[in-house]
Amino acid sequence: MSKSTTQFAQPHNLLKPGARLGADGRFTVASAPKLGRGQFAEVYAANDATRDGARVAVKVESEHRTSAREARVMRAMAGKEHFAELLLESSHEGKPFLAMELVGENLADLRSRARGGRFGPRTTCAIAIAMLDALESMHGAGYVHRDIKPGNVCVGNGKEGMKRLYLIDFGLARKFTDDDGNVLPERDDATFRGTTTYASVYAHENKEQSARDDLFSALYVLVEAHEGVLPWKAGEEKMSKQNVEREKKKCVKNPALLCPKHGCPTAIETFARAIATLEYGQTPDYAALRAPFEDVVRNAGDTPLDWEAGAAPPPSLQTTKGAPP
Repeated sequence: MSKSTTQFAQPHNLLKPGARLGADGRFTVASAPKLGRGQFAEVYAANDATRDGARVAVKVESEHRTSAREARVMRAMAGKEHFAELLLESSHEGKPFLAMELVGENLADLRSRARGGRFGPRTTCAIAIAMLDALESMHGAGYVHRDIKPGNVCVGNGKEGMKRLYLIDFGLARKFTDDDGNVLPERDDATFRGTTTYASVYAHENKEQSARDDLFSALYVLVEAHEGVLPWKAGEEKMSKQNVEREKKKCVKNPALLCPKHGCPTAIETFARAIATLEYGQTPDYAALRAPFEDVVRNAGDTPLDWEAGAAPPPSLQTTKGAPP
């Protein structure tokens, strides 16, 4: 779920098992436990009568907040790889809902069960490639996500689906270009949007977000995948937002500081240094950003991803310390 800067009581049991949603009761809410819960919304499994009862996800809000925005983004990304299909935007008993393709577990849950709480090099680099593919598509459509984090990157369902990653939750997404593709001017004070742990330094400064900011968030997802923890999450005491920003600024100047435990992989440091040069609204060279990660995946061969059955620890990435991660 998306993070908001304002705190409200979480919704509770917005839908009942067996509730029928959509025209002719197309979607029937399953009796299984909720798939997710946030500050303003809950996600349920449901069966789609038009697809022989296939399982789908239904995201329902307690009030009209972000579902219309999320639906716009999903429609803009229709047919693109790494994005779930939107099946219906409607309301039930006055509560807005979105019915969509059901995806699998998110990276945060998968990493929590990984050996040592971290992914191996092949898996980390595969995540990087998929996120860059997804963000290139989304940015190309003129949208910035503004809440890239492990909880918003999911695998697909089934044996083959687990090889694919999906970007989800567009409740904080914003159009940063006009209909002609021109970058919109920056607002003087854009207000913080995102999740403190993964937000860019520019977001911390309440600056307008564009492609570069999603890429910084993706960087932090990759560092956490490799290290098992981010530098500003390593201590027992929770850092203040100001201290998190300070630590991130240090890492922008010296990316090696991102990975104090296992050494900063060359691919990750190269990525970090490249995105640090981007300006607001600048179109990144996604192919160049992907290249170092693609080299690692290519050299690893047909090694299974860490969450696939039978996956073994792949060889170490070369790090800037010259030591294995």
